[in-house]
Amino acid sequence: MTLVLTGIDSLPECPTIGDEVLPATRAAAVAISESAEVMHKNAAPPEWEGDEATLANHVMTMTAKKLDAPVAALEVGIAALDRFSELVGGPLKQRHVALTRTRTALGHKEGELEPRLANADDPTIEADVRSHNATVAAFNRDVASWTKDLTDAEDTVIAALKKADTVSEGSDLVSQLPNVPALVHRAEELKNDPRKVFAWWASLSRAEREALKAVRPEFIGNLDGIPITDRDEANRANLTALRESIREREGTDDFTSDDKDLLAKITGVENGLARGDGKTFPTYLLVFDPDAANGDGHAAVAFGNPETADHVTVNVPGLTSEMNNFNTVAGQALAVRDGTVRQANGSVASIAWLGYDAPSGYVSDAIDFVGVTSEAKANAGARNLSLFVEGLNATRDGGAKDMHLTVIGHSYGSTTVAIAAGDGMQADDIVLVGSPGAGDGNRHASDLAGNVYVGSADEDPVSRLGNLTPFGLGVDPATSAFGAHRFGVDEGHDFAWTPLGLKNGLDNHTAYFDPESDSLSDISKVAGGVPDRIHEVGGRGAASDPGWWLRNNAGAPLDQVLFPATAAHQLSEPYIDSAMDHARDAADDLAEQQRRMIDGAIRRVRDTADDVKEGAVDRAEDVARLVSRIAPPRIPGIG
Repeated sequence: MTLVLTGIDSLPECPTIGDEVLPATRAAAVAISESAEVMHKNAAPPEWEGDEATLANHVMTMTAKKLDAPVAALEVGIAALDRFSELVGGPLKQRHVALTRTRTALGHKEGELEPRLANADDPTIEADVRSHNATVAAFNRDVASWTKDLTDAEDTVIAALKKADTVSEGSDLVSQLPNVPALVHRAEELKNDPRKVFAWWASLSRAEREALKAVRPEFIGNLDGIPITDRDEANRANLTALRESIREREGTDDFTSDDKDLLAKITGVENGLARGDGKTFPTYLLVFDPDAANGDGHAAVAFGNPETADHVTVNVPGLTSEMNNFNTVAGQALAVRDGTVRQANGSVASIAWLGYDAPSGYVSDAIDFVGVTSEAKANAGARNLSLFVEGLNATRDGGAKDMHLTVIGHSYGSTTVAIAAGDGMQADDIVLVGSPGAGDGNRHASDLAGNVYVGSADEDPVSRLGNLTPFGLGVDPATSAFGAHRFGVDEGHDFAWTPLGLKNGLDNHTAYFDPESDSLSDISKVAGGVPDRIHEVGGRGAASDPGWWLRNNAGAPLDQVLFPATAAHQLSEPYIDSAMDHARDAADDLAEQQRRMIDGAIRRVRDTADDVKEGAVDRAEDVARLVSRIAPPRIPGIG
């Protein structure tokens, strides 16, 4: 009897769409949708009258309508690509990995059996070949089944794309698009309850979700209760579309000071995101709102997945934190993550959260400077923070899986965190470092939800503001009377009313997240769920110590002696010089900016009219046909 080994079928590669395809396609949809929205909203300038105004209004309306077709086509394409990506990255990928392992094992077995086939005296060879062939036959059937499922998935996405690869087909799809205004209206009604937002989002169809991300990314990307992957996709698409739009104007007369400021904010966020490049964990853009906080902007980036991690930290920065220096905020959060990984048993995610208007601390910005010694910004920020944290809890496997959550506040951010915790924000642990006060409503650590830990360097002047009426922001949480767990920190160099002493104070205030510092080590222990390992130290006296402010005061100006809070927030001349330069530049730019806005608006209307005459329809058709190529790297100029 001749024994023959059954051939092992080859296994096709598992396809991938590619990391840039879906983000690029979403950015395309966002860019075109925003262009259409601008045209719908902006008619002829008020000073235009007669035929010229009528023509301009007509051009704007007609061009905007022509853009509806490519938007519809892209939305259909995105939904199809998203479903295909979900399949090949999920079930099909998992099956492919298992089949690859099986094929490798069968190959090894085949190599063992082949030399034995010629040995007629081998007593078990016939049974071994029969068993191996049966296993190979089952494997080959599994490969055929997997290949069919892959082909079906490919056919489905191709069919969906072919339904939207011409302008006429895109126009037909417009009437089938989800009612985005109605969906947004419902979301607005739910936005203060992240759990209801999460349930609402889960009830939507894929087409409805993709339409919302394409047409209103700035809303969906910043809505607490939306799953983090969807927020990330919406925010990255919005960021990309804004960046490309600004880059097209850069170097032209249309490039304004507002464009320059927006580009700086976008760059700050991109630099923060880049800190996660090359790491083993994913990075998510959870908040992106450059218009928030009176133009300072809101942003939040997660290093690691907060919906699945065992330990999650939310890091809230303080004084001078703005979107354009978000890279620093992200760096502190990443330092906490790295430290927590060394301490924790389990996975870790750390979020850099700048979702409130932190005071600038610049004397030149008089209105914002007042915020340094007021709780108004902290109160507003606390409401935003509580909603954000509730959103994290809501999206975490539908709220089914518990996590260990630590919320960390630094400087003015500690006051924001304390107020939120005093109002019932759900966190396991609260960490306050370099705190100017825990808020007027919190007299004791027991007033805050969660276990409270405090780190305050004795030579950090900002941490000495608590209890210092009228400059402090409530009780100093480092005092014994407050009742928190105070951990040891590196004390740094002595604060004094000299240039060097002021610099020392600033250095001490910003050193809590320095690598290898005692403070970062203890913060990480709390965040990692092992607070019993912290180096706990005694609290300060029950009241503020005016003598501390007067120490080493020989020769200091009288205003510094009498108003230490003001001086403490002017710790460095570069801060003041930079702010004054910024104020002068803003004043110089104002008249020029207003002139350019008026000229630009008139020029864009006239240019749009010319574009329609020269072939706006052709360009709209080009954009629609981009869907057939799946992922345009950028959007051709329209209007």
